Amino acid sequence: MIVYSGLVTYHNQKSAPVEGYAEISAPLGSRIKFNLPDGSFGWLNSGSTMKYALNFNQLREVQLTGEGFFDVKHDEGHKFLVKTKFLNIEVKGTAFNVAAYADEDQINVTLERGSILLKSDRFKTPFEMKPDDQITYNPGKETLAKINVPAQNFSAWKEGKLMLRNASLEDLARQLGRWYNVNVQVQNPQHVDIRYRATFEDENLGEVLRLLKISSPLDFKIEDRVKEADGSYSKQKIVLRVRKSH
Repeated sequence: MIVYSGLVTYHNQKSAPVEGYAEISAPLGSRIKFNLPDGSFGWLNSGSTMKYALNFNQLREVQLTGEGFFDVKHDEGHKFLVKTKFLNIEVKGTAFNVAAYADEDQINVTLERGSILLKSDRFKTPFEMKPDDQITYNPGKETLAKINVPAQNFSAWKEGKLMLRNASLEDLARQLGRWYNVNVQVQNPQHVDIRYRATFEDENLGEVLRLLKISSPLDFKIEDRVKEADGSYSKQKIVLRVRKSH
């Protein structure tokens, strides 16, 4: 879905005037591919939004909330910038994944090809990334950690694969909620020591919950949808609970 705003202009001595914005959103439960005016392309994951100026070829900047994969066309004369709430990513020609959801306390950047620079007002100098580097930045704690990973695994969501990578119970609830557009609640969130690792491809929600139950101490309850005052129905509600060990 693409929504165009009304015409907005302003002048800045350091950048081209903005002639209005385009916004692309991936509704909950969906993943969409996008193409940018300069030939760059990518995907947005469920519940994500990207905004960019209509005169994009003069101002190659996008604002991202959520998760996106970018395959950026090289242009020596115009840098490409991905802006998130706490971190900016500067590139020239490369492919990388960014996860910066508003309801999560950290940002993950995983580089597949090329090189990128991470910039923030909180960094003394930009941080350069190489292929298969993954950076996890926690703005609240002001911590930054780097590990080496198989980068393509972290963009497998664009191919319809739901991947749990050392996910906590709260992470699991958020991912299932976004992926299937349901309301997932955790009944006993104090079990933070339990981690989930799995890959699901084309499974429906019921099958995913069943597989999680038989492979971990996890119980679930699917509650009926409730009819609202306006005649619509609420999202399906899933309650997760960790079974107590004996």
